[in-house]
Amino acid sequence: MTDNLTPDIIKQAKTPHELFMINLALFHLLATPASIALDIGLWGFIVPLACSLVFIGYTGYRSQQHERHELIHAHWQLARKHTYILLIGYGITGVILLLATVIAASSAMGHIMMVALSRVAVVPVVLVMLICFVLESSALAQAAQGNIPKK
Repeated sequence: MTDNLTPDIIKQAKTPHELFMINLALFHLLATPASIALDIGLWGFIVPLACSLVFIGYTGYRSQQHERHELIHAHWQLARKHTYILLIGYGITGVILLLATVIAASSAMGHIMMVALSRVAVVPVVLVMLICFVLESSALAQAAQGNIPKK
């Protein structure tokens, strides 16, 4: 625990984790399934992904800024590290979708293959998202207690 903690400092330390949780809830739990249910198509994946990447970019930008308090800076850094986990999930899903596209293009039943493999491709992001929810919940509790995360 650090010295001179005010409620404002604790609130600022919680901000990166709250933003990341909003990103996960809004763009992964709500927007993407809604777009699938509404049969929007490829845009249903691209728009939530782009919006999520904006949140991730902002987190990366803020984590590089010099904060006035060590606790605030440490929690922006921790949120940035957690975004890397989400980006790995995006990468794995992208590779699976790329392979699905190649397989679908070379198969007589390409559309069926693409539908089946696209459903499988979503699984890494869902698993990583659940992991990120747990990590961010823990980090949010740490920030609320005024604890600096261990390296």
